[in-house]
Amino acid sequence: MNKYGRVFKMIRNSKNLSIREVAGQDISAAQISRFEKGENDISLSKFMACLQRMDVLLGEFWNFYHVYYQEEDPRVTIDFNQALLNKNASYFLNLQANYEEKYKTERRASDRVMISVVQVMLNRCDERYLISEKDKEVIADYLMGISDWCLFELWILGSCGQALESRAIEIFGLEIIQKTQFYNTIPENRNRIYLILLNLAGILLDREEFTVTAKFIRQLDNLSILENNLMARLQLKFIKAQMRYMQGNKGAMKDLEECLRIAQFLECYNLEGQIKDTISLVTDS
Repeated sequence: MNKYGRVFKMIRNSKNLSIREVAGQDISAAQISRFEKGENDISLSKFMACLQRMDVLLGEFWNFYHVYYQEEDPRVTIDFNQALLNKNASYFLNLQANYEEKYKTERRASDRVMISVVQVMLNRCDERYLISEKDKEVIADYLMGISDWCLFELWILGSCGQALESRAIEIFGLEIIQKTQFYNTIPENRNRIYLILLNLAGILLDREEFTVTAKFIRQLDNLSILENNLMARLQLKFIKAQMRYMQGNKGAMKDLEECLRIAQFLECYNLEGQIKDTISLVTDS
């Protein structure tokens, strides 16, 4: 509770607004003062009214909150991503132990799925940490059991796609629009969905699941990726060219090389590396 109040105060001060200006007619200045100090909570309707008087959207408030307390959310924490980059298995072993302890006491489904998600991260750090069939089942069952996906579910799918069976990837990939039908109206989230679908299509293509990959490509074409999302459009072009090449169309290599040239020109180093690795794999096979 005090954390919400602390971020609320930070935003209010950044806009040079007094407590009275934010309070208006809906809430007393004293209530806001106690909320900012962590001494009491306020109702959602009053909270929303205060945000509106500060000209702050609810989504913006949560962005501030997660940036300020990023150590609490594995999706945004610098330590989590740095540990994955450095293949720091010890970090994930400790994180997994923490989630196991939380699950023992609170029995939350999100904590249980995180135990399996962290196992996937361990495998990405060191292949000796195997992903069990049980872990795959826990992740798939969790995603299947959620009617409407939010950031947490999208993050799980995007991070753990490689660990899922092809059939599960097909089901989740083709349902992603339905499961995010309200959420994907936000441009930032639409972009996230594009990238997840592109990632899943790439995984299926690497497994030579051409029929399912074609379904994903049609779905991405139907989404009409906006012109300002250059990265997603380039990745889609590359996946299309890669599939044509893998199906025997050697002329598609020109498109693969053109995608690489564009990535190099735009200084998209991660994408450049991915494209180089993929070209090396498909030409060696």
